[in-house]
Amino acid sequence: AADPAESKDADMVASMLSAIQDFARDSFQTGAESTLDEFRMGELQVWVVPGRHAYLAAVIRGNPSRELRPALEEAIDSIEILKGSALAKFEGDAAGFASLRPELESCLRAQYAKEKGRARPTRAWFIITVAAAFIAAAIIMALLSESRWSRFIDDLNAQPGIVVTSARQHWFSPSHVSGLRDSAAADPAAVARKTGLDPAQIVFAWKNYLALDDASVERRFRKRFGVPEGAKISLTKGVLTLSGAPPYEWVDLVRRDATLVPGINAVVDKSTKISYDRNLAQERFEARFGRPDGVSAHINDGVLTLSGEASHRWIERVRAEATTLPGITSLDLRGLVDLDQRTFDQSKSIIEHAFIYFLTNKDDIATEGFAALSRLPDVIRRCDDAARRLGRRISLEIEGYADSVGDAKKNDELSQHRAEKVRDFLLSCGFDSAILHPVAMGKQPPAPGEKTLPDQSDRRVALKVVTQPLATKP
Repeated sequence: AADPAESKDADMVASMLSAIQDFARDSFQTGAESTLDEFRMGELQVWVVPGRHAYLAAVIRGNPSRELRPALEEAIDSIEILKGSALAKFEGDAAGFASLRPELESCLRAQYAKEKGRARPTRAWFIITVAAAFIAAAIIMALLSESRWSRFIDDLNAQPGIVVTSARQHWFSPSHVSGLRDSAAADPAAVARKTGLDPAQIVFAWKNYLALDDASVERRFRKRFGVPEGAKISLTKGVLTLSGAPPYEWVDLVRRDATLVPGINAVVDKSTKISYDRNLAQERFEARFGRPDGVSAHINDGVLTLSGEASHRWIERVRAEATTLPGITSLDLRGLVDLDQRTFDQSKSIIEHAFIYFLTNKDDIATEGFAALSRLPDVIRRCDDAARRLGRRISLEIEGYADSVGDAKKNDELSQHRAEKVRDFLLSCGFDSAILHPVAMGKQPPAPGEKTLPDQSDRRVALKVVTQPLATKP
């Protein structure tokens, strides 16, 4: 100050100037880089010269000369050069800037002109100026606070699912906001922070209610079901539309339960492609069919590949129903062995390669023939059980053969007797006569590789397994 007796608290004056600068930026939205160059108050005017880290304000009484502003600009430039780093780190302690007094005092200028009838202003003018500045700052702060509060209430009312019925702002105690709020609505405290208010200084009093606008219903849906990657949703007048490529499990859940969300009346699925989790698809398969010991299963790109050994009934059920499960589009059963089919084939082969040999010109079974015959009942039963599991029933053609000794008629009768001999043995083992069919084959060429005695292969009975479908009940 030109007159040290008129100097006031520098911190107070600086705070006032900062408040005025902020008020101007906020009120007129001029941007963070804009500054207030000058303003007047009564016979005083203030010139503000900005620097990089500070600004220089000169309070002028009267009409300044043109040379004053360049002097102020030169002074702030010098100050920035001398104390730029300290100003950048300024935290409120001005003691370190005492050395700048010469640069500031160089800005003090006095120039007088003769005036008639005017007295020299007194100290009262400065007091009035400071008081006016205080009042202006208070008004500015009040206006800023009121503006921020109004913006907060407007933003709060704009949130779907929130209706403000009462809002009271208090200066020296917590403010109060009350109204209706849907449980899925935005957090009012977050809205307050976004507006620049401290939510700890606001008491909220909400009553629960169910908002049925589309935005609130969609938020309620997202809170319950979420929206996975690849899925898209839209809600219009209670109709939820699904699109994109959502996971099957999510789509299935939404189709089933979405209408339980208040405000959703129907679900429309317009998904272009539904994705399937192969692990979940395999879990569904095993829950539906089980997995026999010795069978391995895996799913890749919708193809269920099975390998190992399983019963015919299980395989047929899988073949008929597996592709109805979500995530399974086709089957690869090339590595799967049908245990019942294998048992049937093995038993059939043993039966048809077992020869019962007879004595020459007799229907008496030879010793080696009886040994072969005694092993057949168990094999026949095993073959019959396997055939039934395959949906078939068996019958046996018992073919009797004779050698070249004797005439044809005698050989036919002898071969018939031999076949009936084997049939009678099987009847004694408990087999149904309906499946045993003795056939006289007469003299036939010997079976390759079966001769153990001269012409013995001609004196034999062979069995042939014939299958037919099991009769189905009406």
